[in-house]
Amino acid sequence: MKKICVLLVSALLAVTLIGCSGKESHETEIKAAVDGFFQAMQAGDAAKAESYLTDDCQDDFGINGITDALDSQLEGLNLGETFEAESQEFMKNIVSQAFESYTIDSVKENSSGGTVTVSGKCLDFDNLDFSESNDDITALSEQYTNEHLEELQKIYMEQGEDAMTEAIMSGLVPMLYDTMEQTAKDTPRIDFNASITVVEQDGQWLISAIKNQG
Repeated sequence: MKKICVLLVSALLAVTLIGCSGKESHETEIKAAVDGFFQAMQAGDAAKAESYLTDDCQDDFGINGITDALDSQLEGLNLGETFEAESQEFMKNIVSQAFESYTIDSVKENSSGGTVTVSGKCLDFDNLDFSESNDDITALSEQYTNEHLEELQKIYMEQGEDAMTEAIMSGLVPMLYDTMEQTAKDTPRIDFNASITVVEQDGQWLISAIKNQG
C-alpha cells in the first residue's frame, strides 16, 4: 500500500510539474501575421499589408510607409480625380507584383515573440528602372497632344488651365501607367530569403523587422 501511495504521489507530482512548465504556444498567431502580410501584398493591398507591421518596422523591402508617401505626393500634385485613381491602381498593380511566391520555411518562438524564415520569388527592385520607359512615355505624350490639340485648346479657352490639365490626365495617364506596368512585368524575378521578426503589441501579433538575406 505504501508503495502504491508513493507511486501515486510521484505521478501527481510529475503531472503538476508538466502543467506548470508548459508554455502556451503562439506559433499559429505568428505564422498568421506573416501569411497575412504576404497575402495582402499579393492582392495589391499595401494598406492591409502595412497593418501587419509595427509603426517602426525595419523593412528591407521598403513597404512600411508606402501608402502615406503616395497619398502625400498625390495631395501635393492636385492633378484631378482621374490621375489620383489611376495612381492608386498603378500602385496596387506594382505591389501585387512585388512577391510572386513565398514559402514559410520555419517558425521559431522566443521570449519576445518569434522569428520566421521565408523564401520565394520577388521583383528585382534594384533593376526596376522606370526611366527606361521615358522614351515611350515621351512619344505617347507627343502623340496624344497632337491628336487632341484642338480639343485641348478649346477646353483651355473655355474652362481654363486646370480643366485642360485634368483633361490631359484623364486621357494620357492610363496609357502612361500601362507602359510603366509593362516595365515592371518585364523586370526579372529573383530568389529571396527573409528573416522576419514577429512581436506581440496590445494583443496583436505584428512584424517588427523584415531582413532580406538574399
